[in-house]
Amino acid sequence: MTRIRGSVSTASTGLSTVFATATLPGSPVFGAVTYSVTINNTTDPLYILPDAPNNTIVARYNRGTGFYSSATSVAQYLNLVGQQTTTTLSPAGSLGTQTYGRTNSFTVDITGLPLLSSPNQPLPGSQVQLVANGTTVISTQPFSPGIFQYGFLNIVLPPGNYGLSARYTGDGLNYNASTSPVTTLTMNQATPSMTLLPAPGSSARVVAGPSATTTLVATVTGPIGGTAPTGSVLFLVNGIATGNPVPLVNGTALFTKSFPTASSAIIAAQFIPADSLYTPASVDTTVSASSLSLATFTPQVVRGDAVRLSALETPVLAPGSIEFVVV
Repeated sequence: MTRIRGSVSTASTGLSTVFATATLPGSPVFGAVTYSVTINNTTDPLYILPDAPNNTIVARYNRGTGFYSSATSVAQYLNLVGQQTTTTLSPAGSLGTQTYGRTNSFTVDITGLPLLSSPNQPLPGSQVQLVANGTTVISTQPFSPGIFQYGFLNIVLPPGNYGLSARYTGDGLNYNASTSPVTTLTMNQATPSMTLLPAPGSSARVVAGPSATTTLVATVTGPIGGTAPTGSVLFLVNGIATGNPVPLVNGTALFTKSFPTASSAIIAAQFIPADSLYTPASVDTTVSASSLSLATFTPQVVRGDAVRLSALETPVLAPGSIEFVVV
């Protein structure tokens, strides 16, 4: 009997890639001989095959120096499927109803992936995602081998109804994607805080006159976790709008009121939001102007004697002081 020389290799017919090679026995063997190989390392070229039922695999005899010609077996079909993974999101269930600006933190756990010491790691490029309503990716982190827990901290969501889930994207071949059960959340619009105060150098109590004015500053602020409110402020005097809305600049808008005669006015500031993050809001304050006249005086006085001066204010406004000035 003539000894068969050579080797038997296992390969994909589509990629012509050799996955494993078996060495023929060193001594003659009568009858059929079975050659088997075990492949359990995802770094082997076998694992680049797609997850499909039509991967064709053949065994091929590679002729050595003997008298037998090379031969290839009938093709068999190999269906490779990825390892199953499981993803969980906490907190789970329902987060109830919240107001825009509140932050939420989430923890994602993934099971079914190999330990760092294993050679069978996912292919590079897989991700861990926090997803809203099944399609909108809120935040993404790259998967790191051996790390199975990921934190998504201080997440701020705009107003709306949410079904939040965590997703492991899988590596496309060896480890399958998985998605956690949904955590629900309703986020309502926030009502901004507003103040309406005299600008530096102005006062809510003035003396009427041709050049008498006061300037008020409307300030609109949102919650700490939210973005700054944008939009404009409409100013009203005694309930009547004056001019067009004033755009917010760095969260403030200015309004100047003239007081040629003694009077008082209720100044209101109405915030008109430019987006859906905030609701409209308003604040008001009272500004008054009085007339001031010198009521009594002594036209002539001896140096060193007391002088009595009186001033008449109409109407009487908030407590304050009146200065007598020589001009």
